[in-house]
Amino acid sequence: KIESMSLPIPEELKNTLIDLIVKMQILHMKGDEVMDAEMLQMIEQLNELVGDPDADFSSFKLDFPPADNFVEIEL
Repeated sequence: KIESMSLPIPEELKNTLIDLIVKMQILHMKGDEVMDAEMLQMIEQLNELVGDPDADFSSFKLDFPPADNFVEIEL
């Protein structure tokens, strides 16, 4: 999808975004996403690649409480 947008994105940034988006989607499908060391490293790398001193990636979240992987809905 990123390739089809024809945006002038540096190759290193594009590759980091693709890796991050793929991992986020896999974790989302798994449920109750927990940030692992690899994900934190990708977010830090994205922060460095963006190069904006005002960008705050430290508050990046994948999922918010409460845990909802085992929610039961009575019908």
